[in-house]
Amino acid sequence: MRTNISLVYSIEEVDTIVDRVWNWKYMKAHQKATPQQVVGTGLNSWSEIRDYVSERWGLNMTPVGLKMRTNKLYSKIHKFRKEFVPGSDTVWKVSSQSGYTTVGYVVSSSKVGAENTAFTLYGWSLAGDQEPRPDMFMAEWVGIGGWEEVRKRNVDVATDIQSRITRWERELETTRRQIEKARSRATALLTLGEGLESREDEQKAG
Repeated sequence: MRTNISLVYSIEEVDTIVDRVWNWKYMKAHQKATPQQVVGTGLNSWSEIRDYVSERWGLNMTPVGLKMRTNKLYSKIHKFRKEFVPGSDTVWKVSSQSGYTTVGYVVSSSKVGAENTAFTLYGWSLAGDQEPRPDMFMAEWVGIGGWEEVRKRNVDVATDIQSRITRWERELETTRRQIEKARSRATALLTLGEGLESREDEQKAG
């Protein structure tokens, strides 16, 4: 089964859009793909396009042919991406300013709007002891879609967080047991010999 990373199109629809991109100069005006449609396929990075080409045509291609077609399709798609103007139904991935932690996804028509929305929705989650600020977030658009698509992606983020919480809880329990054992050992070492000297003196006196 082929992988589909589009938020809004089926794999068949993605294939149709890709074919229109590939054969753009031969298509009639009403048949040509739009930047909005191309972005909606979810095929943004070189690696995503390579995986798409591999799954769709890879069985009949040599490694060199696969790389050449990937490069050519990436170049064609990149031209559409440069013409793309985010609309009100654009999905953005919001990360911490460091870029290492995905905070969640939002819908916005602009990068600044996405960061401000994230500040409103998620600001408390990164603030800690500091006052939350919009510049704590960094937004990167990922494709076309609405809040339903955002919710699906946020479920994946939440699932990952829950997995980490479960792992941390196990580690915490292991650490707690280690602390108890260490405390018992320390107590035994510190109390070793208490009372023995007085008993020995009594025995000698007797």
